[in-house]
Amino acid sequence: NRNNKYNKTPLEMSAYVQDKMEFNSIILNVGLRYDYFNANSQYSTDVFSPSPNDPSVPIDKKDGLLADAEAKHQISPRLGVSFPITDQGIIHFSYGHFYQLPSLSYLYTNPEFKYAVGSPTYGNANLNPERTVTYEIGLQQGLSDNVAFNVTGYYKDVRDLLASQQVRISGTQTYYTFVNKDYGNIKGLI
Repeated sequence: NRNNKYNKTPLEMSAYVQDKMEFNSIILNVGLRYDYFNANSQYSTDVFSPSPNDPSVPIDKKDGLLADAEAKHQISPRLGVSFPITDQGIIHFSYGHFYQLPSLSYLYTNPEFKYAVGSPTYGNANLNPERTVTYEIGLQQGLSDNVAFNVTGYYKDVRDLLASQQVRISGTQTYYTFVNKDYGNIKGLI
């Protein structure tokens, strides 16, 4: 389905608090973020009968195929620390949790679960948000009044990345849906 129309009212809220504390030899940035998301939609609970509109689904099972998507919550701590090592040099460290919602099209594609011959695509309103934990450590050093360098190493651990999954119901009947399946980690030096 390339042309989707849907009228949904998801609810998204977030709150963030942060404090910066400066001492003689250290600077601390401490934060906490809360995220809430409710898709206010339904998802299919049966992998092999994803559409209550499929004529092969018995009438007594049609009502139990869809369920309300669960509300998603996350508390994300953040911490940043920096301290001078010389009059022109600073070491800094940061740690944080981050939360990213999937695109609404992945949640709401074909929200009526219209049955189609071939390989239809059904959204998944119960997808989890992508969750990332980030670590960073670096050095900033001035060499003269006009020259300085900054080197930072980082590591990111990413979970619940999205994937498109093809599900085979029978020998020739398949459909596509979106699932939280992939994992990744990212390392680098800048």
